[in-house]
Amino acid sequence: MDTAGLQSGMFAHVSVVGIAGADGKPVPTALSQTQPAIHSTPDATHTTGVQVPPATGIFQVDTGSWATVLPQALVEAAVGTIDWTKYPQYQKGSLEYSSDGTVESGRWVPLILAFPDATLPDGSVPTTTVTALVQTDGGSAHMLGIGFNTTYATHVVGTTLTSANNAVLNLADMKSGEMAHSYMIDSEGMHLGWTIPDQGSDWTVQQLDAAASTPSRGSPQDWLNPTGSVTIDGTVHDDVSFLFDTGTPKAFVHYPGLASDGRFLPDGRTVSVSVPGAHGDPMTYGFTTGDNGAETPPTVHESLATHGPSSFMNTGANFFRDHRYVYDADRGLIGFEAYDAATASPTMAQQVSFLNGLFPDGTIDGDSFAGLHGATAHKFGAQRAGTGAAVTYAFDPASGFSETEQATVLRAFATWSGVANVQFTEVGTSSSANILIQRGHDGKADTTSPLLTSTLGSGSVIGQIQKQVVISMDTSVPGFDLSGSLTQSAGYGFSAIVHEIGHSLGLGHAGNYNAGHGSADYGSNQFSTYDDRMWTVMSYLSWVTGDAAFKSDYPVKGTNWGYADGEQRVAPQSLMQLDILAIQQLYGVALSKNTPFTGGQTYGFNSTITGTLADIYDFSVNKQPIVTIYNQGLNNTLDLSGFTEDAVIDLRPGAFSSAGGYTNNIAIAQGTVIEKAFGGSGKNTIMGNDAANVLHGGISSDTINGGTGADLMRGHQGDDIYIVDNTRDRAIERAGEGNDTVFAYADYKLRDSDSIEVLVAVDLTPNVGLRLTGNELNQTLRGGVGNDILNGGGGHDKLYGNAGNDTYLVHSQNDQVFESGTGWDTVVAFSNYALADGQTIEVLKLGIATGTAGLGLTGNDVSNILRGNGGSNSLDGGLGADALRGLEGSDTFVFSTALSRENVDRITDFTVGEDVIHLDHAIFAALNPGGLSAGAFKNLDAPHAKLDASDRILYDHDTGVLSYDADGSGTGHAVRFAVLTNKADLSYHDIFVV
Repeated sequence: MDTAGLQSGMFAHVSVVGIAGADGKPVPTALSQTQPAIHSTPDATHTTGVQVPPATGIFQVDTGSWATVLPQALVEAAVGTIDWTKYPQYQKGSLEYSSDGTVESGRWVPLILAFPDATLPDGSVPTTTVTALVQTDGGSAHMLGIGFNTTYATHVVGTTLTSANNAVLNLADMKSGEMAHSYMIDSEGMHLGWTIPDQGSDWTVQQLDAAASTPSRGSPQDWLNPTGSVTIDGTVHDDVSFLFDTGTPKAFVHYPGLASDGRFLPDGRTVSVSVPGAHGDPMTYGFTTGDNGAETPPTVHESLATHGPSSFMNTGANFFRDHRYVYDADRGLIGFEAYDAATASPTMAQQVSFLNGLFPDGTIDGDSFAGLHGATAHKFGAQRAGTGAAVTYAFDPASGFSETEQATVLRAFATWSGVANVQFTEVGTSSSANILIQRGHDGKADTTSPLLTSTLGSGSVIGQIQKQVVISMDTSVPGFDLSGSLTQSAGYGFSAIVHEIGHSLGLGHAGNYNAGHGSADYGSNQFSTYDDRMWTVMSYLSWVTGDAAFKSDYPVKGTNWGYADGEQRVAPQSLMQLDILAIQQLYGVALSKNTPFTGGQTYGFNSTITGTLADIYDFSVNKQPIVTIYNQGLNNTLDLSGFTEDAVIDLRPGAFSSAGGYTNNIAIAQGTVIEKAFGGSGKNTIMGNDAANVLHGGISSDTINGGTGADLMRGHQGDDIYIVDNTRDRAIERAGEGNDTVFAYADYKLRDSDSIEVLVAVDLTPNVGLRLTGNELNQTLRGGVGNDILNGGGGHDKLYGNAGNDTYLVHSQNDQVFESGTGWDTVVAFSNYALADGQTIEVLKLGIATGTAGLGLTGNDVSNILRGNGGSNSLDGGLGADALRGLEGSDTFVFSTALSRENVDRITDFTVGEDVIHLDHAIFAALNPGGLSAGAFKNLDAPHAKLDASDRILYDHDTGVLSYDADGSGTGHAVRFAVLTNKADLSYHDIFVV
């Protein structure tokens, strides 16, 4: 099997019917939506004119947040060179995405869209117009969009699409699927509507008032901005200009007058949007937050408008669920992807089967590389999958290989024997060896094909290699050297000999190509998205190959292995993930006595790998690593501490890391467990796995996510970010190592001396919530959307509740609580504590742990509930209508704020002879400081009670109302300031002026 073409080659697109052009030529398609919004329409067609035979495709609808990008060459191959002068109405403009604010400048050209498996009431096939092909400034990108009532439709189809014949509003029959909760705005027809759930064509549609609706400024889509109103809990905000969008799972309500951004609407709030119609009643859309309705967004935020002068209502509703055909606004966006089952990439398991010729159950797979060349799966040794083999080799004496060259071959053998149960033994007689290594003189690196020297297998019986396999390397050719260098010719020589040994053991190429049989066409012959050297050394393709059939669908993108010796690095230095899977299925897993990868190994800097493979995994030697890390055991480490560049470290099996200035250059083999990682001095993003990881950053600002295990994370210097999702995770920081933040997806408590400045709860489900606990240092704690418990611990802490019914635990008068004004919130104090004005805290109480300590609580300018403990407490409600409950002990109820009808507190458990009331002399100025005099107190229920000039404090025993009269029997009115709900037998002995 010849690998002369292993280094180079260009991708070519698989010819798949995509957009059928005016001349009928099919267009190769490599279209993929950045993030498909909804379901697709498998039988839709698309043409540039009704006279052109349509091509079959899938249309995926997007509503303004995303667009599909097409190379200009693909579009012009369909429609010919675009003469932009023919389309003056689609000339240069700008497209404003409503969800992310992206602006795309370009020019627009129309196409036609038809839907053959749907019919209109007159029996015709609905057809509409694609109007948003965009030629961007300075680039070759195009976008697809869809329009309903366009001038171009009149010219091409002979009729203007209106609300009477529109496919969206008038679908009479759907051959598959039911419609539910659809949404559409069009500008020329001025319609806005939603379907009634599961009623197909039964639309609720309202023609809009043209005078109150304007197109979106600067948008060639003519997105409509109808003027209407938004109502929240009965408060109406009029004259709001809306742009409706459904491209996000969240809902954002924008309207004039918002004072702050990002305010969360709690459950139970009613939201309604009303848009006036041209005739009759307005069109409305509404929901109640938290009711789990089909059209209710999971989260709703009030946000300041950021997309120009018009506000918009991002519904967040899943209107497109269960749809076959759904369309957005006039000239809105529609994503397109060609549909052809033959173009779907085979899976990873199918790629492994193509390499080794075996199904996952160990039986023969005829649709493999071997099968395509008249053979079957084959191996040395027993003819069963997973059985080991002893393989002999010899160096051709006539080749005169040096010790260095022989050592390079032995290292290549070790890459295979280190992972699979195959042992290589040298024999002195070259004719008796299973594998003969010889120096070629034909400009090639190849292997005499075991396909031709093996028996044929059947079922679970695998073919057996029966004749000598010869590996020939013309070492005079740059890139086929056996120097062992990992940098000479970009390390290609070592990778080539590893590749050829793979053939000798029974593996084929990763795709149906072979450089010894003509040039490879990677656009036609690439087998799958895994047919690339990122995944297997048996592939001809690499990150630099531009014309691979599946390149746009690669599961891991952005690979860059850099340069060495003046050439781009395209060759791995070890077996890659699928090589390991494929060879182990043939020969089984390496025995522990035959592999250096048994557990307890360190890879990278400070490597502990021994033997012939040591230099590959020692990154102080191999400074440009392109490797897959494999291990059979536990307690393993990936040490990248010697790199100075930013790095992405991912310890999950099957994942890729990027280090040393390269991208996707270090992979973790399937099933391999690496528990510990060390980052370098650049910024590190570290991802753990399911094990209990120990993860170290470096001197820069790192982001560390331990994964699901109980992880120990150490950021060191820099402003580090930690992601924790296990209550046993620990983020360790020391004083002076930066401003560090923990994002918690589970309850989390800082250990003593962990110098973490910020704790953030990431609770994704309302009404659930997390518990965050600080330590003796100063921290900022932030809640999420749930019912969180925020405990600052010691220190001077700042606690932000966000949404939900939050509980704050404060341990110092210097702790600060900030509440968003949503939910039912509680502050539990373990010291004297006063609420800051402006914070909507419903309950302030002393913690149980305070026991009988005499502590004081002070409310703020809203209505609070204050509750003491078993000791002698001081409770001051502040402003607002407060409820004061002292519990056991001799409690003091304080009144120190200006009196008004909105500032009347309730004392719920006043005990005469034990509790007292303190009146602030600054407020109760008509009273003398000290104990209240008998003459200043009047019990209104006493027999013959009558006010006189000295009466200032009036008590109605029947109702418990306590009032202050500044002028006694004068003309002024008494002002109530408290109600004793237990109607205690209050007297002047219980009241003091201070």
